[in-house]
Amino acid sequence: RRSVEASQPEKLLHLFRVTQLLLELVNQDFECVDDELENLRQKVGGGPDPKKIDTMSKQMQDMADQMELTTAELRERNAVVKELEKQKADLLRQCEELVTDV
Repeated sequence: RRSVEASQPEKLLHLFRVTQLLLELVNQDFECVDDELENLRQKVGGGPDPKKIDTMSKQMQDMADQMELTTAELRERNAVVKELEKQKADLLRQCEELVTDV
């Protein structure tokens, strides 16, 4: 019975060591993959930087928003100009009526 109990911690220790080795191998594989990815990035010229893409995307959205505002302002101004032109035409017509009445 004691020999079985004594071998149990040894088995656990062995299992722990094997698990540690496996983890080290997995980490090495990940490091190799990371290195390969970095090599590919450098070959491709670094590729697009995600931060730059986010910044450019935000700038483009800001410009689109500004264009929408500008378009809305232009529509408002256009409506005002049309109303003023209508009022001007009405005033000119009233002036012509006054001149012809006199």
